[in-house]
Amino acid sequence: MDEPELDRRHDIVQHMDRGIAGALVAAMAPDRRADLLRELSPGKRKAVLATIDEPDRSVLNALLVYPEGSVGAIMTTEFVSVAANTTVADAIERVRILAPDVTAVYAVYVVDPVSGRLERSVHLQDLLLADRNAPISSIGDARKPLSTSPLTSEEDVARLISKYNLVALPVVDETGRMIGAATVDDVIDA
Repeated sequence: MDEPELDRRHDIVQHMDRGIAGALVAAMAPDRRADLLRELSPGKRKAVLATIDEPDRSVLNALLVYPEGSVGAIMTTEFVSVAANTTVADAIERVRILAPDVTAVYAVYVVDPVSGRLERSVHLQDLLLADRNAPISSIGDARKPLSTSPLTSEEDVARLISKYNLVALPVVDETGRMIGAATVDDVIDA
């Protein structure tokens, strides 16, 4: 169900028992879940959502508010972020803890510990090669990372990812707080 090549998966889910459908949907990546739910009839969508536990249901409802064709509709909410006052060693440990639940870890996003605003993006290579006692805010590229709004079109995000040869592009809300990431595979699928 998680494979983008599977045609008409919504038709399959539409005819399933809601409990089985909910279990299958819950096992999918958040962005693929939202895509599938968007394709279901409103009644079936509501029934399947009712079977999904919190906080996953809240994440799905948040993704479903973004219009089709926007990056918010296809972004993943699975990413690794750490506070700017975190050490490299603690950041590496966070990656280890979260890795089983994150589809793919391309970078560690450094956020302000109070506001949650995105401050920088640290590539895994830079993280692994840094002094373990150094603050994460002292490694990698010091420039503010390129990011986008959830309402940006998929096509515009595809252009940015291509132009800057990115693997993932952070998605931030109007305050600069990171809410997701658009990965190159999301954009290719779109």
